[in-house]
Amino acid sequence: MTPFGQLLKMADDDERLIMFHSHLGATYNDLRRYEEALIHLKKVTGLEAPESSMSCAETFANIAEISFKLGDYEDTLRQFLEILDSDLRTLPSYHILLANTYHNIGFIQMEQKHYVQALENITKALDIAKKSNHSDMHEYQKLIDTIVGVMIIK
Repeated sequence: MTPFGQLLKMADDDERLIMFHSHLGATYNDLRRYEEALIHLKKVTGLEAPESSMSCAETFANIAEISFKLGDYEDTLRQFLEILDSDLRTLPSYHILLANTYHNIGFIQMEQKHYVQALENITKALDIAKKSNHSDMHEYQKLIDTIVGVMIIK
């Protein structure tokens, strides 16, 4: 049996499996072996995460990052929508992580040329950033200006 096989056999509970697949996914991502990274990170989403484990949002963010690198914007958007669902349930309505999630969704929608939806989500990000006086508000405003500029040209 391979060393990985032995480690996997020793991982007899979800917490260890989550840690195993998360680390393996991160390692493959670092090695730019994105397809293998996705296999392991997606296995994490099917396991029950105890409180001490890597958060679901973090796993979805890692999957989104890799999907983006692979040019799979649909999967990237799907992952960010999972994060948004979690954020809306667990964070205060003006938490900066919520703004970041709206920004990421809007950015992907912009890449997909869905400018109206992108503008809507980046505007939500900006509103949250303004209320929390976060430094990213200037970046969000620049992105809004870019989207509006593209929409005017079309």
